[in-house]
Amino acid sequence: MPLRLAVFLALFPPTVGGVLADTVYLKSGKTLDGTVQSESRARVVVNIGYGTVTFDRSEILRIRRSSAKSRGRLDRTIEDRKFESGLLVPKRAIKLHRLFSAALNARDAALDAKARRKSLEEEIASLHSEIESLKERDAAMSADLANLSPSADPAGYNEFVGRLNAVRGALRSDALRVEEDQNSEKTAGAAIFRYINAYGRLQDYLRGQGHRRRGRRTGQEARYDRFVRSKVRMWRRDFERDAVAAASRTAGGNLVVEALLNGRVPARLIVDTGAFDIVLYAETSAALRLKPADMLGEAVTTVADGRSVRGKRIRLRSIAVGRSTVRDAETLVLSAHGDGFDGLLGMSFLKHFAVRMEGGNLILESLKRQ
Repeated sequence: MPLRLAVFLALFPPTVGGVLADTVYLKSGKTLDGTVQSESRARVVVNIGYGTVTFDRSEILRIRRSSAKSRGRLDRTIEDRKFESGLLVPKRAIKLHRLFSAALNARDAALDAKARRKSLEEEIASLHSEIESLKERDAAMSADLANLSPSADPAGYNEFVGRLNAVRGALRSDALRVEEDQNSEKTAGAAIFRYINAYGRLQDYLRGQGHRRRGRRTGQEARYDRFVRSKVRMWRRDFERDAVAAASRTAGGNLVVEALLNGRVPARLIVDTGAFDIVLYAETSAALRLKPADMLGEAVTTVADGRSVRGKRIRLRSIAVGRSTVRDAETLVLSAHGDGFDGLLGMSFLKHFAVRMEGGNLILESLKRQ
């Protein structure tokens, strides 16, 4: 069997997505699904989507014909498969294809990362529990060791020291495993962020430039546009949608939303996609009563108007906007004061979501946890 035919049979079984094709039954016992493109008394030409296969009439046992309606559905199904694989891209849809292809590839990696991240989180939690137990044993055994005399019972003393060293060795091993799992968790998180960003860029195009071009698309280009939009509608099931009503707007029209910092301090933040960081003003930061471990030193960030500003970098244990929460978010504290607001909601929060504005709402879409 030719390689091209073998590949087609692997991808397209006798029914393609429930669409019945023409079926050619060969005397060799094999079958081929496709569309009979032409036939004569000597030969039969079958279109298999990626090209054609020609058979001598003497090789064919019989042909089962599909209806014209089924054949049309098959042609559309094959075209969709070619759209998805990138084998068929309309010339006037190159930009749309690049955005779709990036989102498609990122989605596969993100869904794998999502499952991997869940198992890593469970393992890290288990290791932390085991570490706490080992620390308690270490402390108790260290206290017992202080009461033992190496000269009174050298063998017993050495045996006890060996058991204590085993506990400490297990502690070091578990700490290393936690570090490795946390690094793997970050890698998984990066894959999820890539999908969220690629999905967001594709959505932005379809709502903006793609929407304006939609009325001018015809033929195959219009079918490709419909195919991509149908995929995006399906991908929406990957995400949780949080519509956060704006508390107010600034004079420039930017949304101001209510946030909750570290689970207890409320803040009014301007949504600023041009700011790299979450930014808080000093008065709000003081209300957090941060621990020394959360103070990360001096830093510089860029705000929406392009200015570089200097402040103190801190770590927020959590920041919640609507139903959406980001943990361990790096934040910049400035000595300035806001006029009716407490800072900026920048990309160190927003990067975790596909973000858009709809009227008076901030729409945050994140990959579902389960």
